[in-house]
Amino acid sequence: MDNENDLIVDPFSDSETGKIYTDLPLPHRTSRPAQNETPQMIMDMRSLAYTSEAQWKTSAWLFYTQGTFIADYDDDYPYDTEFVRYYPTYRDLTVPQLRGYFSWRTKLRNGEIPPLVQPYLLLYIYELINCIGTETPEEALSRLRELEYCYTDAGQALLGNLSSWITDFTVNYGLSPELISDSPDMVFDRSLLTLIEYDKHSDDELFLAIKNLSAYSIDESLFVMQYQDDFKAAAVSAFRELSSFFHSHRKNTLCDKYFGKPVSKQYQMFASAVYYNRQPLRNCEVVLDPIHRYSCVNGTWSCEKYYGNRRRNKPLGLFMRALDSIMRERYGFRYKLTADGITRHETASINAALDRLEAEKRRKEAARVEIDLSLLGSIRKAADLTRDSLIVDEDDTDIVELPETVPETQSENLLTLPEIAFLRALTEGTDYEDAARNAGSLPSLLADSVNEKLFDSFGDTVIDFSGDRPEIIEDYSDDIRILLEREEK
Repeated sequence: MDNENDLIVDPFSDSETGKIYTDLPLPHRTSRPAQNETPQMIMDMRSLAYTSEAQWKTSAWLFYTQGTFIADYDDDYPYDTEFVRYYPTYRDLTVPQLRGYFSWRTKLRNGEIPPLVQPYLLLYIYELINCIGTETPEEALSRLRELEYCYTDAGQALLGNLSSWITDFTVNYGLSPELISDSPDMVFDRSLLTLIEYDKHSDDELFLAIKNLSAYSIDESLFVMQYQDDFKAAAVSAFRELSSFFHSHRKNTLCDKYFGKPVSKQYQMFASAVYYNRQPLRNCEVVLDPIHRYSCVNGTWSCEKYYGNRRRNKPLGLFMRALDSIMRERYGFRYKLTADGITRHETASINAALDRLEAEKRRKEAARVEIDLSLLGSIRKAADLTRDSLIVDEDDTDIVELPETVPETQSENLLTLPEIAFLRALTEGTDYEDAARNAGSLPSLLADSVNEKLFDSFGDTVIDFSGDRPEIIEDYSDDIRILLEREEK
């Protein structure tokens, strides 16, 4: 410079403001944050949908192929918990949705319970149904069972499907039914089989089966809470009585009336789920239990079981509600309960069961004897004196004959008029069933009632109902006629 006072002009400065401008790098408009980049595994998985083979294969095949390809992939990506998609597959999801699913799945596999996202839960269930990401079918089944407990808020529809798919999984992969012994399907079958074979099970087993299948919530009844033992005894007694009546007098059993009969129908495995069948022409037979079986012929499945509502039974519930209502009346319970839709045979069975329970209570009360131990000494002395007075010498010819004692008879009006008519019909060989119908009762109930009332007089059962029809025991026929003459006066 010639002169230090000469003005220096900087092209990157503002002479008026004094600001100095320097070079700055321009942003690359085509770049994106690393978090939004599509991982190579996901890109490769998505590309499988555009192969020539995928053009003629099923969507279930594509799901299985993509799933096995990306089975071990993990991710850590934020996801939308309000995401909604029905019957989701990998092909249906966007890249952010896919990354969100694999992040959600990673948490689940690591032992966490991420928030419920229904499409993700369904997608994970579909993977397990196809054994994607598991070493064995047993491992997949175990994870399916865990989902039932982890996501109880998933909704009745989804949980209901999951329960059915778990049963299908057990059958399809030939696993032991013991692995799902506590599943709704197995509990229903086991409870129903107990009702069908009511005469082979204890009262505890029968009552548990009734509670499992009754549409009436027994445990929530205020009366049952207070008189649980009485209600249990009455419930099993009434059910046995009514079942026995149907067995003896009807073509169909009581369980046939309440639950229908088992039916064999064509069956679709994993209905409404995404499942790729890798054995399309298999033949097999699978028995879950005596009333639930499957067969597959050339890949076509059929299932024989009790269809309809396999959870809570309405007719059985009405029977239990009627029992609760009648017991409340008999016990003078403060809160009454209405009961509709009950037949006269059901009512008769309930009343007969309650009559037996009341008679049993009275018998136990009468048999309860309190002994004063302080009196045992005097009792022994009196017994010794009695013994000595009865001992005589062999030469003593003055033998005292004791008067013959006749057992005391019951007081009059021991039997009701219907019981007298029923007993008279048996004695004379007339229509005993007509006598029972006129009384609005059952022959078996009247027989039990008569036997109970005459037991103290005869010390034995007087009516034998072990066969097809009730019969007066021959040894007591004359005594019965005398008793009837006295009762009919």
